[in-house]
Amino acid sequence: MTKEDLAELVAIELLEATIRELIALADDVGDSEPAARDQMAAGAFLAQLYTGMENILKQFCRFQGVALPIGDNWHAALLRRFSEPSDVGLPVFFSAELLSELGAFRKLRHVVYHGDGFQMEWSGPVPGIRRPPAVLREFRSSIESYLAD
Repeated sequence: MTKEDLAELVAIELLEATIRELIALADDVGDSEPAARDQMAAGAFLAQLYTGMENILKQFCRFQGVALPIGDNWHAALLRRFSEPSDVGLPVFFSAELLSELGAFRKLRHVVYHGDGFQMEWSGPVPGIRRPPAVLREFRSSIESYLAD
């Protein structure tokens, strides 16, 4: 696989579509109290965003010939592999701050996918409902820089 092949597998556009829907939902709710379905939809969008980012990281592991982590904490281990310092030779995509924010998304994904979505609050376990676009920009910038080398 070449970097060009990898670039074709990296579906950032799908993540951007998820962000647009999340922003539209936040705009629809505005300052009013969100209904349970709004909270669940926001959680689903955020979980989908995180899962999409994780899938991109898996593609980078495959490209570099690095085995995916195993065990109960494989999701967290995957994120750490792309932070500084990378102990397996993968590119560094995440600052400590971004790694922390992605950890919050990872925990939210767990809540949503394991049926605890009604426990979420609109302010949520992530740093604000409007923070995901900035997180995705940082993620995309790191990926594009790597692919451009």
